Amino acid sequence: MRKIIAGIYRITSPSEAIYIGKSVNISKRWACYKSKRKLLETTKIASSLKKYGVENHIFEIIHQLPHDVERKSLKQYEILYWEQYKDCGFEMMNLKHPEEGPECFTDETRKKMSESAKKRPSNQKGLKRSVEHNRKNGEARKGIKRGPRSEEVKRKISESHKGKVSLNKGKEIKERITYEELLILKNYNLSNLKLIRDKIKEIFPHKYSRGTLNSFAKMFNMTKKEFSEFMNFKRSKHSEETKTKIRNKSVEQWNKHGRGKRLNN
Repeated sequence: MRKIIAGIYRITSPSEAIYIGKSVNISKRWACYKSKRKLLETTKIASSLKKYGVENHIFEIIHQLPHDVERKSLKQYEILYWEQYKDCGFEMMNLKHPEEGPECFTDETRKKMSESAKKRPSNQKGLKRSVEHNRKNGEARKGIKRGPRSEEVKRKISESHKGKVSLNKGKEIKERITYEELLILKNYNLSNLKLIRDKIKEIFPHKYSRGTLNSFAKMFNMTKKEFSEFMNFKRSKHSEETKTKIRNKSVEQWNKHGRGKRLNN
């Protein structure tokens, strides 16, 4: 699990130029500097990373703060450290004074920026990522857990839910069937899941009767195959005509996504 650290960080280039930054999640911010997208920017820090290589820069946390620190306090610490290094004669890679950052925009300026951004077309709209890209993205996120929410965030979430009507309000919440009830269903020799649902409605009307084969299997800590074997489900054999229809439909779907060569071969 990646530890979430908030505070002030310093990046030192091989030319001894300094960049002072702040973040509520420093490890995530450092990962952003390593990304290819960052190297495409035209800022001083991006130019330095591109020129000397990310691995040749020294990344340090110079002041650690609580993870629920207020952004205003974080900003004040950033200004303090930036001015100290500036006064000592270091070359700064920050493009401007920290006081000129987005936190200093008025509400009117923020509103104008928001309206302007809404008119611009999104560069992500219609973007289709490859299966390989999604797989790598999933693997990179494995094991990463979000840190504990601050009291302020919890309060905002609570306030956002006030006045909203629950989708389950007024609905009868049904219990799941027990293992003993499952054994009763098994005695009926039901051949598929649909018959099980119908039988639950008939003899256990107060019980939960919806869901997929996978959801029913998870109720009893079984796999789908184990559940099917336990209930003695009979697997129906498709006719040749049905098999042809299934294959043609699969080929049609694969051709639609540009992967039809694999099936046609």
